[in-house]
This record gives sequence, structure tokens and C-alpha cells, in this order.
Amino acid sequence: MDYCSDARGVSTLPLTDDVVVWGFDTSLYLQRLSSGGEVLETRWLDVSGFPTGLQLKDVDGDGEDDLIVLNSASLPQKKAGVEVIYGPVWERAQVR
Repeated sequence: MDYCSDARGVSTLPLTDDVVVWGFDTSLYLQRLSSGGEVLETRWLDVSGFPTGLQLKDVDGDGEDDLIVLNSASLPQKKAGVEVIYGPVWERAQVR
């Protein structure tokens, strides 16, 4: 299933029924939520710029959703404003 976030302000995207992705500075944070909205766990992924847009799509056709990140300002050493984080995204994210 394809989802796309709104590129105004902070980027957000539902990853699954109970996981939300938030874009912040040069990071994404993923939060697993209870049915009442309580944060159960948070994990982080670093990205190369300020993530203003997020899209969920199976880019490589392996059956796992991949996260496409649109960056408004890429870091100098990274020229592309778009990057792909291949799924499974939650499993790739780190606990800090």
C-alpha cells in the first residue's frame, strides 16, 4: 500500500496500524503506539537532510514497504535530496 505524507511542517507518516514515522532535523523517529495513543517504544533512523516528505512504497519489489524520504536541505557531502530506506523499516531503526 502506498502512503504519502504532507510536506508542510513536520513530516509524519503511518508505517503500520500502530507505528508512526516523524521527520525531525536530520532524523526520523518511529513510535509504536498503544490503542489509546500511549508511546510504547521509540526508534531512530538518521537521514541526510531535513525530511519534509515521506512516502511508503515497495520500491525494490521484495514485498516489504520501503520508506522514501524527501529532504529539503541535504548535507553538503550528500547531493541527493531523496533517499530510500529499504524495509523492513522498523527493524532497521535503532533504539537510542
